[in-house]
Amino acid sequence: MAAVRSLRMTVALVAVATLAALLVPAPAEGSLGPYSGGPTHYFTSSDGDDIALTVVLPDGYKKGKRYPTILEMAGYENGSSSADGRTMLGQTKDFMCGFGSPEQCPEEEPPLADDSHHGTSAFRYDQDYVSVHASLPGTGCSSGEFSLYSRQDAKAGAELIDEWIPKQDWSNGKVGLLGHSYSGATAMLIASHQPKHLVAMTVSGLIDDNYRGITFPGGVFNTLFPPLWYLGIRNAYHVVGGSVQGVARNVDHENGQRCAANTATHTIDMNNDPIVNGLSSQGLDSDYWHRVSLISYIDRINVPIHITGMFNDEQTGARGTSHLWEKLPTGLPKRLLQSNGNHDTNVMARETWADRKAWMDYWMRGVRPAASWGMTTPKGKIKPASVRTLFELHPNERDELVSNGHYDATGWPLDGTTWNTYFLCGGKTLSSDQAKCEEGSDSYLSGTRRQSWLFQAGSDLGPPVTSEDGPDQVFLRGPVVGPHDTWAIAGPIVADLRMSVTGNNTDLFVQVADLDTKSKELKFLTRGWLKASHRAVNEAKSDFSDVDPSNPHFMYRPFRNHTEPVNVTPNEPVDYKVEVWPTAHVFRPGHQLVVVVTAPPAIDSNYSFAAQSNQPASVNTVIYNDPKYPSRITLPVIPVGQIADLGATGPGCGDYWQVRCTTLRN
Repeated sequence: MAAVRSLRMTVALVAVATLAALLVPAPAEGSLGPYSGGPTHYFTSSDGDDIALTVVLPDGYKKGKRYPTILEMAGYENGSSSADGRTMLGQTKDFMCGFGSPEQCPEEEPPLADDSHHGTSAFRYDQDYVSVHASLPGTGCSSGEFSLYSRQDAKAGAELIDEWIPKQDWSNGKVGLLGHSYSGATAMLIASHQPKHLVAMTVSGLIDDNYRGITFPGGVFNTLFPPLWYLGIRNAYHVVGGSVQGVARNVDHENGQRCAANTATHTIDMNNDPIVNGLSSQGLDSDYWHRVSLISYIDRINVPIHITGMFNDEQTGARGTSHLWEKLPTGLPKRLLQSNGNHDTNVMARETWADRKAWMDYWMRGVRPAASWGMTTPKGKIKPASVRTLFELHPNERDELVSNGHYDATGWPLDGTTWNTYFLCGGKTLSSDQAKCEEGSDSYLSGTRRQSWLFQAGSDLGPPVTSEDGPDQVFLRGPVVGPHDTWAIAGPIVADLRMSVTGNNTDLFVQVADLDTKSKELKFLTRGWLKASHRAVNEAKSDFSDVDPSNPHFMYRPFRNHTEPVNVTPNEPVDYKVEVWPTAHVFRPGHQLVVVVTAPPAIDSNYSFAAQSNQPASVNTVIYNDPKYPSRITLPVIPVGQIADLGATGPGCGDYWQVRCTTLRN
């Protein structure tokens, strides 16, 4: 029955999205302005697929002048190839600057856009570039078979870059790739083919490893977002946004017939279907997951690349952005930009899109970035590797997203990081001094899902449902920050737990939070998962950091094969190393570091762990300060004095953008 209810929900979501898309009016005749005339263009790939695309000419386009080109290719965006004369870039420009000429756009930074899904247009590439938006095979008005995260399908994009775009009379031969979320993943796969006319790229909202990063984090099955996206959201955008509008908007043109004919050829590659492969793999890693993961192809990227991600991303998570950036080939020019925020903050925040635009302008147009963007050397040349972490992103009085400070570095983990350890102690406290840490233990019932919260319900969903202390969690508090002290973390976190369980398996969920002891506001910063039977660590494939001279071989990202699970012996103490996803945060006076250990909630943001197999209810006991195996959490502490422009006070619950925050009663 659960499967039937899930299917009904998916059908309902598709129906709602279908209705919404059909209600979008077609543009009035003559309203296309500088765009290419409306009808979809087509390019035939070497595999015989008819690739549908829309060409958008820049504002003030002059015939005979040649421009650099930005390509975005996706499998569901209605701006990618529906030939409606509008694109992701142009749509957001409309509601950022008003419907009209570029002169109507204010010089100051634009406010937040309500329709954030199309936020990639915040780059305002329209003035400087030709934009080409294409649909993957088997989607939109393109013909053929759709295959999720298929590098073979992405080859059509590489051919488009080398064989079609440079031959157009508006092209100067330079092509850049742009993408967010699925189009970002597609851009990575296109770039892995190394097209010779590709100059640079900017991507955001990425998943590094489709097994470890979203479907089975820590070996724990996420039953919400992956199937919801694949069965509902993607299909809704693909069918209605691409195919239906493509036919409707070209109804009086031969390309409308071509779109309809192509749509009739659509099939889905079931051998690459994530639902089929996820169920057949029985929760274990396999060649399938390797084939559909970007990390498998990251070494093939050979052009300057800008990667953006948000620590509170409710869809693709916080793990993939930095991991992909780290694994890029040595010596390749690369830029990493991260902050708090949700999935669409990647393309909404003014500092984010300005940074991405500056990166592309440098490589595509030779425009030197401002020194304040932290990309350039003192001599004005771009740094071979640069990282900017934005702190405390929040809306200002004009409802624009702005940061409250930033930290620049050349690597990840960040330059200047110190790996500081807090020990879990008796009395449910945290201490940086093991000698002052009491021995003992605390038990919790690993059977409830009381801590659940849903992203769509808002980030302030709180007690008594979710955050009060109780028998189903261990809630530990660190020392209160002094009135003249401030400290900050930025990077990955690792929790080492010495535990025993009454069953033969359990799922662990570790959260890191900030408690304001005065207001009782509890900000949940990040979390990590681990299925006990998947606890074995492959050190040879794990990632170590030498950034801290006092701890030059610190394992900050444990790697697990997830192929040979081993149950635990009931009531026998076992050591668990839990990967906690990266975050960045400032702990201000009067605040406390908080660590919460529970079972994974039924719903956490857009991740769900309600239907766990092989997880019997149990009593889990966290053992404190075992002389040989102390339970502890290790945090990436950075010099707070090096956070540029850090505000004297931080944003409160209501303003700290997309950081879940509740108020405690006790």
